[in-house]
Amino acid sequence: MRKPLCMAAILTALSLILSACDSLLPQVSSQNRIRSEKQVLNLTVSEEPATLDSAVAVDPNSVNLLNNVMEGLMRLGKDSKPEPAIAQQVEVSADKRVYTFHLREARWSDGEPVRADDFAYAWKRVLHPQIRSRSAYLFFPIQGAQDYHRGRIGWKQVGIRVVDEQTLRVTLTRPIPYFLELTTTSAYLPQRADIVKRLGKSYGKNTAEMVYDGPFRISGWEQGKSIILTRNEQYWDKGEVFLETVRTAVVRDTAEGIQLYHTYQTDTARVDQVYADLYKKSPDWKEQPTASVQFLQFNLQKPLFRNPYIRKAFSYAIDREALTDHLLNDGSMPAGSVIPPSIFPFNERSGEIAEKRPEIHRFDPRQAQAWLKKGMDDLHLERFPEEVVMTVPDTDKQVALFLQNQFRRNLGVEVKIDPKPLRRYPQQLDRGEFDIAINEWRSGYRDPGGVLVAFSSEGPCNPGKWSAPEYDRWLKQAASTADEEKRIGFYLQAEKKLLEDAPISPLDFQSEAFIQRKWVKNVVRHPFGADLTLKEAFIEGKSENK
Repeated sequence: MRKPLCMAAILTALSLILSACDSLLPQVSSQNRIRSEKQVLNLTVSEEPATLDSAVAVDPNSVNLLNNVMEGLMRLGKDSKPEPAIAQQVEVSADKRVYTFHLREARWSDGEPVRADDFAYAWKRVLHPQIRSRSAYLFFPIQGAQDYHRGRIGWKQVGIRVVDEQTLRVTLTRPIPYFLELTTTSAYLPQRADIVKRLGKSYGKNTAEMVYDGPFRISGWEQGKSIILTRNEQYWDKGEVFLETVRTAVVRDTAEGIQLYHTYQTDTARVDQVYADLYKKSPDWKEQPTASVQFLQFNLQKPLFRNPYIRKAFSYAIDREALTDHLLNDGSMPAGSVIPPSIFPFNERSGEIAEKRPEIHRFDPRQAQAWLKKGMDDLHLERFPEEVVMTVPDTDKQVALFLQNQFRRNLGVEVKIDPKPLRRYPQQLDRGEFDIAINEWRSGYRDPGGVLVAFSSEGPCNPGKWSAPEYDRWLKQAASTADEEKRIGFYLQAEKKLLEDAPISPLDFQSEAFIQRKWVKNVVRHPFGADLTLKEAFIEGKSENK
């Protein structure tokens, strides 16, 4: 919020008041109307957050909740770029390897001060080998972090130093241009050691005894039904938090969310392919492109899918345009590559480079059949195995049926579908209990590496156990290259290698479709990292429009 700018405009000229205040969030001219409205926002969520332990939280609903009840050194602003949060100032050394964060006077919801130790303690938990956090890779640019995670060195050798209560110093192995973006992710949030130790295994689940340093705190959670947030009166920037209450209903499916929307019990609801045509022409319809790619994952531990021609056959048999335009129908785009368009371009030149990359995975049934014959000949198979199973999250049954039909029609092979609960789905894939699986990855920050790192040899989304030394090398070279054109070049080399080897088959670049009441203002949605920020959201005009 920039109220002082409006005050300056008053002193300058009446015309500047009108133009400047019109663009501010929220509008100063509307302050009295905002205060007169009941500041309650009603939302829905399709799956309950798995945990509020930021060291291990990776599911979207947990990340979203953490983004609004917690705050790190930096946070994503309205333009999805890093802006100061608990850190009021950042000093960067001349060689761009050392970041010194100066913390503001901020407090937890129980009144205790937020200290540099809270960050160091939380980050150590993410990296500790016994925690086995899927987010540990986000800290690997820090000196010694990867070796500590592997149990090779002690904590004192890691480049994280608490200078004093209000100062934290981080030393990187090499300069990376997106380090501040990393600090906006949920893994970089602080934690109180006394609370974690007292709650033990219930930390992240016993929300009534947790403490929060973000705009809101959790004041109620009825399992399987609803989550209630209220404004955190201890938050350092509480003057910019307008909502008094956020009520989130846990819905069983899209239909229930739509029903709540029509009965004015929620202000926003997700829309899937069943309802898309009904709402696309409505002024309530919204689309948010994301830095997410959905893909088919092959298990290279299984002899059949260790063969690259079999994998390519499955990939070339998929009509991605039919998937996005006729089934999903939510703004998602066909994916013949891996890096989402929402990450490009950084500037005009990088955009030109990205546009020239070939889409190696395309719909070509004739080529798919040729790849299948080649693969079966290599494996000395006269018939394609009948026991191949496609493991899918139970939220993606329609996509699974679409793919099953594509493989039947374009390859002449039968694949069985095995739906699994979404909450336990990642763990099943990590155990290697699949032949092929529907999976997705959302970048936590705006850089191609945020997607490509997922598929590296030790990446967080590589349950199929694909490994290519040159791929890993190009990612490391890109991460340490300051020249943007060279950096993008390394990333595109890596992407090409991933697509040629085909351990995955990209399906679509995902978009989120939803409907939202016009009285909901300033809910900021992000293409990467957490989905939404509610810090400056407010309700205006509901009493007049309902």
